[in-house]
Amino acid sequence: MPGMHDRNTAVIDVLPATADRPRVMYRYAGDRFLLVEYGEMVLDLTMNFRIFGLNDTVKKAELDGLVAVGGAEGWRLSDALERSGDERMSNLAEVSIGLNPFSRPGGSALELEGIVGGAHVAVGNNLAYGGSVAARSHIDCVLLQATLELDGEPLDPRA
Repeated sequence: MPGMHDRNTAVIDVLPATADRPRVMYRYAGDRFLLVEYGEMVLDLTMNFRIFGLNDTVKKAELDGLVAVGGAEGWRLSDALERSGDERMSNLAEVSIGLNPFSRPGGSALELEGIVGGAHVAVGNNLAYGGSVAARSHIDCVLLQATLELDGEPLDPRA
């Protein structure tokens, strides 16, 4: 039952595994966020090193704001950023690559951000994530079939 766990832990609720899905644990993540964990938590150093490697590559690239957007949705985003009148809105606030094999379309926004082969990009304000850019807004974008390229070379998150 939700909220029945010891209040001294961050665990909100746990749904046991079924034939259709792995175990799901809901945890508090700070004051305003929810962390959803699928399956048993296993330390996978290979995945951990991949994430650190991607993080280092992005930091070394010293990206200056949003690099490129395309298509109709990209045009809408570009238009929204321009109409905001705040040049800080081009700040790249978050980037994540979907690695959760249990995420499916139709779930929560947090679940959508984790779909394998997808990506999540946010622009604008990043104060809530420890950043220093106080743009007037924060816009999250979820791409269900994303291609990530660094220096023109595509990266495959499944590799």
